[in-house]
Amino acid sequence: LQARNLTRTIERGQTPSAENVHEISEETLQLGQLVNDLLDVSSIRAGSMKLSPRVVHVESIVDRAQKLAAARYAMRVTRRIDLDAELFCVDPDRLTQVFVNLFNNAARYKKTDQNEALITVAARIDGQNIVIDVEDQGTGIAPNKVAHIFDQFFQADMSASRSHGGSGLGLTIVRGIVLAHGGTVAVTRSTPGRGTCLTLTLPLTAPPELL
Repeated sequence: LQARNLTRTIERGQTPSAENVHEISEETLQLGQLVNDLLDVSSIRAGSMKLSPRVVHVESIVDRAQKLAAARYAMRVTRRIDLDAELFCVDPDRLTQVFVNLFNNAARYKKTDQNEALITVAARIDGQNIVIDVEDQGTGIAPNKVAHIFDQFFQADMSASRSHGGSGLGLTIVRGIVLAHGGTVAVTRSTPGRGTCLTLTLPLTAPPELL
């Protein structure tokens, strides 16, 4: 509808406003992201997600994800990565996607008095696993909603998601990618008004079936 109105404006010899062009661009990007999210969810449900694991630095994944997420949202990411937790074996593109979704969520649900989302990423070793906490200082999640945040199309705050274009599929995709790596993801802390911590647990080496 917006594109049709823009066409009619041009056909009448009028100059379209920059705001209208920007809105069309934003809506197109959001629609494209929704299609990609639906394709990812479909491959997760079918068990057909392809992974290409290799040894990478945790820091490089976090840096890349921050750059991608910060192109849309203001954020500050603090890192606390133990020396023995610098490397792991994952699909770098898919794990970047995990962190982008987590960073985007933190930005969407930051408190109204915050100019930027405040995020801390901490990595440590626990036995044969690397444990990564992604913690924000946002609005938090109500206790009765925590159990549902990985469900498809579930959004803890519909008003925030509408204003920022959330599809309700981001955390479903996060869980699917982590499970495909043989890991787990869970909410380990969430306090309304004080933020949320999600913890990823991933094997240090890729499962044999992925190699």
